[in-house]
Amino acid sequence: TESLSRRMAEGLLQGVYEPAQMAAVTFTRKAAAELRGRLQIVLEQALRDDPDRERRARAELALSHLEQIFVGTI
Repeated sequence: TESLSRRMAEGLLQGVYEPAQMAAVTFTRKAAAELRGRLQIVLEQALRDDPDRERRARAELALSHLEQIFVGTI
């Protein structure tokens, strides 16, 4: 989940994806919750630490629309 959350965050931070365009499917609810939590942490770190103003703005946007990203189980 760590690698996937970082890849998802990077796509959001680069402006490749919008939150409503993303989905992640896991095998367990625990993994889905962990993935969502890790994604939030990575985006919060970018908002706080990234020197690029555009990436910080994208992190803020993604965090405010985090509920639009489907993270669920099969």
